[in-house]
Amino acid sequence: MLAARTLRVLVLLVAAASCKSSTGDDTEIDAGDPLIMFEDFTPASWSLSMTGDRAQLSMTDATGATACGLSVDHQRTLGTAGVQVILHLPDPATGPCPSGNYTMKECPTTLGTAAYVPAGCVFYRKWDAQGKLVGIASTLTGNITVVGSATSCTFQVRLGFRSTGSSFGETLNLTNGASAQPWCSN
Repeated sequence: MLAARTLRVLVLLVAAASCKSSTGDDTEIDAGDPLIMFEDFTPASWSLSMTGDRAQLSMTDATGATACGLSVDHQRTLGTAGVQVILHLPDPATGPCPSGNYTMKECPTTLGTAAYVPAGCVFYRKWDAQGKLVGIASTLTGNITVVGSATSCTFQVRLGFRSTGSSFGETLNLTNGASAQPWCSN
């Protein structure tokens, strides 16, 4: 009898260990990435990807098509050394330009496995010369103000990172046609 109970407990523990947690927005969370300190940078490329009522913004120190494509899927890499801030505006974000004032939340230091990072979360990432992820840092505070139309979208980004107490603030106007995906400036 004791052996049967012990076996049931072991089976339950193994089953529970194989489950993935969720952020509540159907975004699976991975086991975590190496943590690093935020290092201030000046973005050379900004890109915005919209899917339904979700919007993801990427700011990176790289240029070109690869840098523009980073907002589409956080699992993409620059393929070379570089840094990025990637954020998913809180849902819903509507219109070709998701105008509004968004307060970003403090999030765990995991990016998840979906194409977009968890809603309302902001992450800083750094890659080495081979394009391998060195690590991530998440924000403690953040406010994003977006104003615009179907062809022009201005982002004012103000972030505070937990790892260093550092702040990051940038403003940029993205200009594109309403059907362009992702919007990109570099």
